[in-house]
Amino acid sequence: MKHTSKYLLLALSFLFSVATVSAQVKLKDALKAVVQVKAFDAANQLIASGNGFYVSDKGDVVCAYQVLAKADRAEVTDMKGKTFALARILGADSSNDLIRFSTAATSSTPFFRLCDAPVSQGSALQIVRFSKDKKQKPEAVTVTADAPYNLYKYYDLSVANEDRNMMCPLLDEEGTLVAMTQKNMKKDATTACAIDARFIQSLTMSSTAAIQSDLRALALPKALPEGMKEASTFLYLMNKADTVNCLLAYDDFVAAYPSAPDAFVSRANYFASIGRFQDCEKDYAAAFRAAETAADTLMQPDAVHYALSDLIYRTIILQTDSIPVFEGWTMERALDEAGKAYALKPFTLYNYQKANCLFALRRYEDAYLGFRAVLSDSNFVSPEVYMSAIRSLERARKNDPEILVLCDSMIQSLPQPVTTKSAPYYLERARRYLAAEKFREAVFDYNEYEKIIGPRNLNEKFYYLRHQAEVKAKMYQQALDDIRTAVAIAPLPLAYRLQEALLLLRVGEFADAEKAAKELLKDLPENPDCHRIIGLCAGEQGRKQEALQHLRKAQELGDENVEAYIEKYSK
Repeated sequence: MKHTSKYLLLALSFLFSVATVSAQVKLKDALKAVVQVKAFDAANQLIASGNGFYVSDKGDVVCAYQVLAKADRAEVTDMKGKTFALARILGADSSNDLIRFSTAATSSTPFFRLCDAPVSQGSALQIVRFSKDKKQKPEAVTVTADAPYNLYKYYDLSVANEDRNMMCPLLDEEGTLVAMTQKNMKKDATTACAIDARFIQSLTMSSTAAIQSDLRALALPKALPEGMKEASTFLYLMNKADTVNCLLAYDDFVAAYPSAPDAFVSRANYFASIGRFQDCEKDYAAAFRAAETAADTLMQPDAVHYALSDLIYRTIILQTDSIPVFEGWTMERALDEAGKAYALKPFTLYNYQKANCLFALRRYEDAYLGFRAVLSDSNFVSPEVYMSAIRSLERARKNDPEILVLCDSMIQSLPQPVTTKSAPYYLERARRYLAAEKFREAVFDYNEYEKIIGPRNLNEKFYYLRHQAEVKAKMYQQALDDIRTAVAIAPLPLAYRLQEALLLLRVGEFADAEKAAKELLKDLPENPDCHRIIGLCAGEQGRKQEALQHLRKAQELGDENVEAYIEKYSK
């Protein structure tokens, strides 16, 4: 039985190879593999046309990139008048003016086999132009020069540098495709040039093809790269604003992997992003069915429950007026789906999702306990999770001493060396130190933040905040330095100049405070704070009449805190 199976496979392989070879055209039949490519705009108007030719028995065609550059749809017509629509772009290179695409051909097509090796100067080739005249014969062409071109060759030809000769196949005596003619862009060139046919092998789709400018510029649908992982990456990188082509690509993904839950989940998430929630629900239902029998390498039921929970959660959190949340998509359902995932497999990731949902539901005590449970898994210890636990605890038990303990653990969890990405966590701890009246500790965190970010990357608001903490910590010289820095870099420094004057008054630098306030008074003549500062400084320096003049002016402008000073200096 084993021998019978072996011989059967060999026989099938032989038959397939014979069928493939039979579709490869010989030189005398070369016209059968040449087509005319037509490009149309969105209004179905013909906008460009050019030569093309089949390079596989499945109807894959190569033509000039510029023919399809602005097309919304395209088709090919062979010598017998048969027309097939362009199906998917398979690869493109605008710099070499080449594009490869599949067609809707339903039967085996005659095609040119690519050469295995380049030719050289003096080689005799045959050029084939598209024609419906079956009697037309290939025309002899000579390679007048050859030059290396990356891994390939570029040729100069004896044929005229005319439009009718562009993008025509150049064949050897066996009918093998050696090169494709192209426009010679040299000044005053009279003869055409050609690019090595082996270059066609580089016209493929990769996982990053979705962001390549040549392909992204095309409105035509693109083929997915081979392999589910590569296709998933391609879909992720696609221009999501191109809804038509995105939907086609996701449909192709599901068609290529109909038993993979991943494919249905991927399309479902895209459906949700464009507001097609009913279609999304249908795909998730299909994903759950597929997951029941999926291979270990594919999404299992727990992963599908988690994916649905995460999608509902993100949709609610990021909802906009243009795409309202689908009926039945509630945070309670997101929590339920996460719970189902955790019940199937108690992964920490699913517990983390549950905690996020609980926080969104304002069940802060439960959320806090959930985040603490997540932090018990060393693989999930991170400043982000600590921050979630801190925010939950703050809302559940305000001013709980554990908050600062969590803040310290959060800072200890920062990846080393600390980068600008981690710097904001120092500000978070500083804010909570201030709330706990641990002012010096807050200043130290501000210092760390400045060290990580760099003084040149900080604005006046930072220096004002640190100045406030330093004042409360009675670190007056540092506070004075910071408020002066804020004054120096602020586009509108008046408010900071006033704070500088107030601080100088506070530390007993009466002459400097008075000078600063008088300078401010030029810009803020009706500011009660300026008059109060000048009045107090004058009084403390023994100039009581001047002090009373400014203090009464401050009172007149609405300052209710100067009455005691007026009484003091009136005696």
